[in-house]
Amino acid sequence: MKRLLLMSTRLLECTVSLPRPSLLAVILLLLVTPLMIGFMPPRQGGDAGSLQLQIEAGYSQRFRPDYWTPLRLTIANDGPDISGSLRVRPENNAGISATTYLLPIDLPRQSRKQVFLNVVLNAYARQVLVELVNEGGDVLATASSPLTPADPDDVLVAVITDAPGGSVDLSAMTLGSGSTAQSNWSAENLPPLADALLAVDVMLFTDVDTGRLSVEQRRAVHDWVTAGGHLIVTGGPNYQLTTAALADLLPVTIAGTTTTDDLTALAVYAGRYSDTLQGPDVIMTTGALQPGAETRVEVDGRPLLTRWTYGGGLVDYLAVDPGLAPLRRWNGSSALWEALVFTPRQAASWTGGFQDWVAANMAVRQSPGFDLPSTLQMMGMLALYILCIGPLNYLFLRVIGRRELAWVTIPLTVLIFTILAYYTGFSLRGTQATLNRLAVVQVWPDRDRARIDGLVGVLSPRRAVYQVIAPAGLTLRPLPEASMGGLGFNPVQRTTTIEESSLYTAPGVLVDASLIAGFVTTGFVQDPPRLTSDVTLTYAADAPPRLAGAITNTTGQTLEKATLLVPGGVAHLGTLAPGENVAFDMLLTGTRSAPLSLVNGSENDLLTGNLNLTTQDVMGASFMPMTYFYYDSANGRDRVARQRQDLLGSVAFDLDFSGGRGDRAYLFGWAASSPLAVTLGGESWVAEDTALFIFELPLALEHGTEPLTISPGLTVWVSTGDTTTASPSPYNLTLGGADQAGFRFMMLPSARLAAVSWLELTARRSGLNTASVFLWDWGAADWEALDLSIAMRVRVEEPARFLGPDGAVQVLIVPDNPNDYVSYDQVDVTWHGTF
Repeated sequence: MKRLLLMSTRLLECTVSLPRPSLLAVILLLLVTPLMIGFMPPRQGGDAGSLQLQIEAGYSQRFRPDYWTPLRLTIANDGPDISGSLRVRPENNAGISATTYLLPIDLPRQSRKQVFLNVVLNAYARQVLVELVNEGGDVLATASSPLTPADPDDVLVAVITDAPGGSVDLSAMTLGSGSTAQSNWSAENLPPLADALLAVDVMLFTDVDTGRLSVEQRRAVHDWVTAGGHLIVTGGPNYQLTTAALADLLPVTIAGTTTTDDLTALAVYAGRYSDTLQGPDVIMTTGALQPGAETRVEVDGRPLLTRWTYGGGLVDYLAVDPGLAPLRRWNGSSALWEALVFTPRQAASWTGGFQDWVAANMAVRQSPGFDLPSTLQMMGMLALYILCIGPLNYLFLRVIGRRELAWVTIPLTVLIFTILAYYTGFSLRGTQATLNRLAVVQVWPDRDRARIDGLVGVLSPRRAVYQVIAPAGLTLRPLPEASMGGLGFNPVQRTTTIEESSLYTAPGVLVDASLIAGFVTTGFVQDPPRLTSDVTLTYAADAPPRLAGAITNTTGQTLEKATLLVPGGVAHLGTLAPGENVAFDMLLTGTRSAPLSLVNGSENDLLTGNLNLTTQDVMGASFMPMTYFYYDSANGRDRVARQRQDLLGSVAFDLDFSGGRGDRAYLFGWAASSPLAVTLGGESWVAEDTALFIFELPLALEHGTEPLTISPGLTVWVSTGDTTTASPSPYNLTLGGADQAGFRFMMLPSARLAAVSWLELTARRSGLNTASVFLWDWGAADWEALDLSIAMRVRVEEPARFLGPDGAVQVLIVPDNPNDYVSYDQVDVTWHGTF
């Protein structure tokens, strides 16, 4: 101690003896040093040099806002054993609200692991940072990656290959108003969760060993296709490796291989009529078609390109390897991928899951089983209180002659009514938490898995902490807030942690009395309820297509408000009891060509937002116009109807007048039981379940041999790369003089004619300004002008050269005067021919 005092004294003497400038510098250093300590980085646990953390974010650093985005993390540990977590937290990441995503992980010494952590990002995210922390919360390592959000019209493609020559290039596809973003993956890049794949539109497996895929990865691919994904698989010399884990998804049963020297039929299919594709000993697989599959291209009587529908998705099988000659050196390969990817199908408006978060917030905040006092009851209690504390109290004291006791009776009356109001409110809230579980379940024919999109609301009778647990196969995250009339407040958005392990859980969820904590859950369930149906779609000359048949409710539960939706039509079937059979006969009456839509990337016909067509069709007479506060209601029946409308409106987001129904039929029905088995831990609770089941009905196709007309209502369109104006549509089109618009029109799959005898182009112009209209000559690879100076329709008698892949027709409109604006009310195409 004496030595310490002596050293301090000498240090002070030395300091005092310093020149004045040096003395000031020392004093300043002593004052600043404690402040600098507060800005030092957090303490790092362990040896940072013994840990390596690498990240591959999203789909080659692209992502879709509000979809699950996979983060592929590779961790190498050369130091001591570590038990901790990988986390993404809002303090380090803009664009994830206040949610922390956590993945527990154990890293023994000398270990290397690859794991996936999934996060949900909004459109403002530009970077993601991941931390590896130990059990004490010390940050051991970090990794970050830049990110770019995909636009709604962009197409995301994943190519999975081990080909030594590199990946097949699909990024050159130019149809549509968006761009194509391609991710090149190995088998290890594939996320083992279908929800992490739902943002991808197209997936191509070529020259890769799919036998390396885990059980979870295989299930994820199957679920992704079932939910609407477009899978392309190729053959060639390594077909056995490529199809090892995908054989049950293919439209063919592969028997072996053969050789050919001419693949020109593929060029013809793609609309490249002048190209030849020849080469010696090209290896192609052979096999038999699966029931329901079709051959798109064949060589020497053998299927070269086949397709079938798998659940809500498509699977194409190309029997050769596009990474080998002659396809590898073909400069027209992008036309082949365009013909496959931009196929004339429609993704239903509810396929993409939750899209309207305002409606989702409204649905969660409805609780049909929670009856509040009516306005009359509240007014009656208030009147009784006023009567007791005023006239009755006065009369009572006057009768007994003790009016001076008012100072006792008035406080006593207030106390009695306060206690009565408290216990009335307590009894209404109950003693158990209410778990409001709302589910939209999409069921496809002949598939044993169904997609589920769920909303969960936790209503607590008092301040309590809960653990929200999603069952295996479902994800969980906080319900995004939506700013509309104050409806967006979600208490769990502030400090939520989502823990991802074998189950998705939200631990430590604090909910105050009478507040509702909202969550979103998505995923797939096994063996959903099923319908039995026998439905036929009939095409005939001089008559609209007819959809007729019968449906039997074999789900084992009552389906309320059952509604049949078809293109351009709706039929309300009422309540279907278990085992009940109902027949129907409807005409398909659509009159407008619909914008082509993929699961995600799409062409939007209108920019006005949700048209609510599907919601109005399903709700029928129960549909209620939108108001800010229409969720307040005096009776439970109205609250049930409003909750159902909000739930349906949150997923059915119609951007055009077709509703995305294409040429398919769907049955909607409401049920009181649900496969959404989300539970609570920490407190007792009761569940209120509501489920909307959407069944796609299998259709048998009938048509005669007589010629018939395919009207615009049975077609789809997509803008072409010749378009220079933003968000074009063939209806209500306006072009500036410097702009032009190109469209490809295609017949729906069930309406595709085998032989076309004539075409009719309609270009109904409004106003006096003129434009030139062209058709694409696929053989000459050039535009040919049409004469529309007198009539607004022109008939093409020899259409063969204007027919591209699957009979597609391309139209270009160019204003004649660069200083004028030209407007068209309608531009579309009609086909006439035979099946």
